[in-house]
Amino acid sequence: MTGCAFEGATRAGQLCESDSTELPLYVAYPLNKNKIEAAGKPTLCIVVCVKTQKVMGYSLGFSSPKWISVAEALVNCVQNKKEYAKQYNVHIDDDDWSCQHLPLSIRLDNGGENTPKQFSTVLEEDLGLSIVDYCPPANGAGKGTVEHILHIIQGFLSNITGSVEKKRDAGIQHASQRAVLLIEDVHRLIIRAICIHNTMNSRERLLTTEMAMSDVIQTPSAMWSHLINDELLGRPRMSQKRLPELVYLLMPKLKATVHRNEISLKGLGYFSDWAEKKGWFAKATGARFKIDVISLGGTVDTIYFKDEAGELQPLSLKKEYQRYEGMTELQAKYQLNLIKENRKELEHKKENALVNFEHEVEQAVEHRLNNDFKDAPPNTQKTIQSGIAERKAIMIEDEQRIKAEQLFKTMQANSEFKVSSEQLNDDEDYEDIY
Repeated sequence: MTGCAFEGATRAGQLCESDSTELPLYVAYPLNKNKIEAAGKPTLCIVVCVKTQKVMGYSLGFSSPKWISVAEALVNCVQNKKEYAKQYNVHIDDDDWSCQHLPLSIRLDNGGENTPKQFSTVLEEDLGLSIVDYCPPANGAGKGTVEHILHIIQGFLSNITGSVEKKRDAGIQHASQRAVLLIEDVHRLIIRAICIHNTMNSRERLLTTEMAMSDVIQTPSAMWSHLINDELLGRPRMSQKRLPELVYLLMPKLKATVHRNEISLKGLGYFSDWAEKKGWFAKATGARFKIDVISLGGTVDTIYFKDEAGELQPLSLKKEYQRYEGMTELQAKYQLNLIKENRKELEHKKENALVNFEHEVEQAVEHRLNNDFKDAPPNTQKTIQSGIAERKAIMIEDEQRIKAEQLFKTMQANSEFKVSSEQLNDDEDYEDIY
């Protein structure tokens, strides 16, 4: 007998599925405005409530599926979606995407992005989220609900500029040549697509008798709201004040190095008054040391350290690195690599130029010894020469005379040019022409 995915689930978010897929859409490369270039196809990861088929959260990025993709999607599950959408200039109503809850249990791929050790430690022990199953890779039937909804979302992107056409005619221009949408544009489209799915897709087979008796509309959002607000089976939204704690638990920890004047991470330097008061920089004067930090991935402007009280302390980009402000980690990495490559090229050119410079010095010395001073005997004294001050005074006088002559010639040339220009603009000179 064929069962159903939501069998045994009675609560909203009680059983969820998560999966990732590469979108059939080429995104434009934002770092070269002089040419339309493709940066590749981004990967979408979503978390879906099996009981209502409501999309609870998502993450989007160029990286291949890995732990951080699932972590970001879980963080998005508890974010206030109305405020989140504003980051991408999308204005939605609270009812369009009302989820602000963590799953109670989740079904995942047993792929490289989801290692049992990470999930058992972070999800089960720290967050109390149970893992129902690890489905074998490339086994869509194991997570039919999320696979189906990923297919629906991909359908929204099938006819836009830069999308991949199935069974494309070889004579038609490749989709990568038409990539003009940036990753933030795709975020906006994904948010819109999720809202449309949540509020307008009819899922009557998911209605229970109790829902039907309560006149619940058969959309994922309506069914979710009904269950999540139930007196017995419902649960409150997660407070946004807990987001820093959740983010720190879910985000991968990065190793930053504390130096005597900054905290360095991936080629960038950070500073914090809090860290200075804690004596970090004084301690690093004797020996550098490592700390665990997290990056939220939006920009490189700020990274975070969790103190003894469990609060996240922001470490801000130093003034010396202001040129990287507002950049994503990918953009900053590109610029750092570009600077590194330019530095190597400049060093190579400098080495060649220094060789040429030394050669010119040798040639100049050889020329003077063989011409101007060929009859002069070599100097054998070891002490400073006498008469340098007198000879220097003579050189200054001669130098001033030469400069005066050069200035006189320059002024004379300018005067002749001015007279020539005045004659050229004299209307009388043109009477016979017109």
